[in-house]
Formats: sequence, C-alpha cells, structure tokens
Amino acid sequence: MKTCGFAQIGVMPLDRAASAPMVVSLLRWREGVSCSRKKHSQFAIEERRGKQRTAAYYDPFRDDVFRYDLSLFAADDEGRTEQPSDRKRRRAREEEGRVVNSIEINQTLSLGAGVAAIVLLLPYCITQVREYTVKTLSGIGKADAVITTQNYQSLFMDMGMVTFKVLGPLLIVPLIIGLLSNLAQTRFLFTSKNIKFDLKRIAFSWSNFKQRVFFSKQNIMNLAKIAFKIVVITVFTVMTITSHYRELIATLKISPAQSALLLGQISLDLMIKVLVFLAVISVIDYIFQQRQYIDSLKMTKAEVKEEMKELEGDPAVKGRIREMMHKLAFRNMYKSIPEADVIITNPTHFACALKYEAAAMQAPQLVAKGADAVALRIRQIAEENGVSIIENRELARHLYYNVEINEYIPEQLYNVVSLILAKVYRMRDERASVRMAG
Repeated sequence: MKTCGFAQIGVMPLDRAASAPMVVSLLRWREGVSCSRKKHSQFAIEERRGKQRTAAYYDPFRDDVFRYDLSLFAADDEGRTEQPSDRKRRRAREEEGRVVNSIEINQTLSLGAGVAAIVLLLPYCITQVREYTVKTLSGIGKADAVITTQNYQSLFMDMGMVTFKVLGPLLIVPLIIGLLSNLAQTRFLFTSKNIKFDLKRIAFSWSNFKQRVFFSKQNIMNLAKIAFKIVVITVFTVMTITSHYRELIATLKISPAQSALLLGQISLDLMIKVLVFLAVISVIDYIFQQRQYIDSLKMTKAEVKEEMKELEGDPAVKGRIREMMHKLAFRNMYKSIPEADVIITNPTHFACALKYEAAAMQAPQLVAKGADAVALRIRQIAEENGVSIIENRELARHLYYNVEINEYIPEQLYNVVSLILAKVYRMRDERASVRMAG
C-alpha cells in the first residue's frame, strides 16, 4: 500500500480515498495559520508604526510638537509695502478722524504748565490763604460772635471762593495748555467718528482679543513706557532724597516757613528732572506714533493701482481713448493735405505738409507730418490733389522732430521756407499760364 506524503510527520498511512478529506482539512488549517500569522505580523507592524507616530508626536525635541500661531505676531498690514498717498491720508483725516496724536506730549506739557503755574502763582496763593485764615480766626475770636445759619453759609461761601481763587488757576492753566497741544497736533481737527457708537467695536472675539491686547505693538509700547517711567521716576526720587537727606533732617530744627521753603526747592528740583525725562519720552513717543500712523495707512500694490485708476482713469481705457484721438487726428490731418501748399520730403522716410495764408496766418503752418508708411500716404494724397512735393532732407527732418501739427514754423526756418514757397508759387503760376495758353 502506498503511503501519502504525511507519513513523515507521524500520520498513519491511509488509502488515497480516505486520506483526501484529511489532506483538505490540513491544507485549510495551514492556510488559516499562515493567514493568522500574516494578520498578526501586519497588526504588529501597524502597532509599531502607531507607537512610532505617538512617540514622534510627543517627542519634546521635535519642532512640530510646540507650534505657535505666528500670525499673532504678524503685522496687521502684512503685504502693505507702499507709502500712503495724499488722498488716503486726507480721507483718513477727514472721514475717519485718524491723525498723529501723542498723549505723552499732551501730558508732559500739561504737567510742565502746572509746575510753572505753581511756581509763578505761589505768592498769590499764599496771600489768599493767609487772608482767609486771618479773617476766619478773627471772626471766631470775637466774644459777641453768634453762631447762626447765615454765619455758616458765609463761612462756607468764603471757603469756596478762596479754594476757587487758589486752585482755579492751577487747574485751568494745565487744562488750556493740554487742549492747545492736542489741537496743534491734530491741526484743529474736530470729529465725532471716534466716539460714534458701533457694536462691532465691543463684539468679543478671542483671537482678536489676543492679537490686540497681548500682541499689539501699541499696547506693548504703552506697557513699556509705563514701566520705564515708573522705574526712572523712582530712581530720580531716591537720588533727590539721598542728595538732600542732610537738609531734610535739619528741618526738625528750623522754623516751619523755612522748612516749607526747603521742601519746595527740593520738590522743584525733582520736578525739573522728571519734566526733562518726560520730554525725551514724549519725543520718542511722537516718532513712534508717527511711524505707527504711516504703517497703518500703507497700501498694497493693488490698492495703489486701483487708486491710480480712480484718479487718472483706467490705463486700458486711456489707451483706447488715445488711440481713437490718434486716429481722429490722422483723419483730420489727411483731410488738410489737399489744402496744403507744399509737401517737404526726405524723400522717402519723412513727409511734412506746409500751408500759408498771408491774410490769416502770421507764418507758415505745419498741417501734416509722418514717417515711413504715413509719409507715403501723405505723398499719395498730395499727388492725387496736385500738391507740390519738394525734396529737402534737412528741412523735413527738422520739421518732423521739432514742430507739432497745427503749429507755426520757428523763425529760423522763415528764410528757407519762404524760398520754397516762392518756388512753389512760381511753378503754380507757370502751370496756370500753360493751361490758359493751351
């Protein structure tokens, strides 16, 4: 009995008919095992790839893990490289109320005006306070003083009047100077555009909030200015107190009037330093505000082209208009050739038609000119209408390059043109006499 091929793996020999089902089942089992192995290996490969992707995603040293939205740091005017035109500046001023205005300058001038007012009006203020104090104390010290409602009203009215006399000038002067400074910067611009109610301005947007609050040049500059001013003014204060600490200690031994005078001098010294520092900051801030203003009005190249179209018209339309005018001018020029007296030629490259009427013209007039094909057409029209053609190369070139159509010839050509016209008139008379004789 023949044995099947599976005897070598320990399978008992069977006949061919009995072994067929078993062979089929074994083959299916082997295919299933191989298929499961393939699926297992494929799953393992996918799992390894997934782990690699996960590890790559969470790799702290990869650039794509920590990603920042760089658009937050990008300028709002990205792509705007062209300087603003006068028209856009005028529209920004008149329609939007946008001008260069530095608050630092207004604040510095107001503070300086306040300090100057205190220094100049200090004797006046002291006099007013002293008179009020003497008057009040003398009234209270009277033995027959009667405390009534009318006395209280008079007391408070006097107090209010003195307060207004003392503080009024000290407050009004800085207010006026600040107002004049603002008007000078805006060139007396009065507009309600910036205070007009608009819901879009208060609509909340997180991306816009981040960009405008945390990544705005204006806000960063303002924060830097405030921090820098605080630090510098603190340093000035500490330095001033340190340099005058002996005088400050000595105020315990001197009279109140002398102490007040000393404190006033020290305070004035500190305010002068602060004002000089704020003046420097104001100049820097004005330059920054001016640059910000220009950057905010910069235009793209497309906007420049569009504005040029609005101001000067579409170049394509202008080109078509010029072409039509050119054609119209040529038609009129061709119509005036039969009325010309003479055609000056090069002889082939240039042709210029001259006309002269002694009663109506002060000098011969160029009524047509052309080069190459146009010159040929001028000669053809002249021949068809019996206009004389004279060859003069220098004169033809001079007329073509230096004299425009419907212009009179210059004085330096009077002699040459008069000789040519005389020749033409003589030839015309000869032809007329020949015709009459014939």
